[in-house]
Amino acid sequence: MNRDEMLALVSDVLAGELTILRDELETRIDRRVDGKALPPFVPPKAWTEGRHGAGVSVRHRNGLFVARRDTETEPGRDDGAWLPLVVGIAGLDLRWTGERDVAFRAALSDGTVYELTRHIPVPIVRGYWSADADYDIGDRVFRFGEFHAQQPSKGVEPGTPGSETAWLKVGGKNARSTLALSIDDEGEISEGGRVVGSIKPLVARLLDELVKRHGNGPGP
Repeated sequence: MNRDEMLALVSDVLAGELTILRDELETRIDRRVDGKALPPFVPPKAWTEGRHGAGVSVRHRNGLFVARRDTETEPGRDDGAWLPLVVGIAGLDLRWTGERDVAFRAALSDGTVYELTRHIPVPIVRGYWSADADYDIGDRVFRFGEFHAQQPSKGVEPGTPGSETAWLKVGGKNARSTLALSIDDEGEISEGGRVVGSIKPLVARLLDELVKRHGNGPGP
């Protein structure tokens, strides 16, 4: 047996022994891990008023914070005494700021606030059509029937030739004196029982922007 053959034989034997040793070690490690119960997870305590020492972790406003130093301040509302580990949504608010403007506000646990305003062309009855009035998308007028504005216009008489792009006829000659709009729990906007729109796209866009702006997590 020459030198190369001896090296090949030793290599094969050594490789086999190392494989057996690795398998035995993995078996022992797995057995020890399986036999040792994992400690129960104890979430940090909720923040309370008072003094908190450096390194203390607390839950507050759907977020998780650790104290950078001894402090008595509130997490997310101070000068940086608390380091945000997990940032959650502390509160959401949806309100109308105008006839067709909706503001959606989200406050995060670290004190950051995002607000988006969107214009939703919900139907609004403006009464009888007037040549001197400015009309916007969603306006409803009466002119030998009921018409819905599809685009902003002024002086375009509903029902006349060429007015089809500005006005859509939606009813007969019986005028309605009131307009009943409602928003259900699913975010759908209804007019007299008929769905005419939804605020879901607004909510979805806000959450997408929150993820994009805050997706990388808090800074140090």
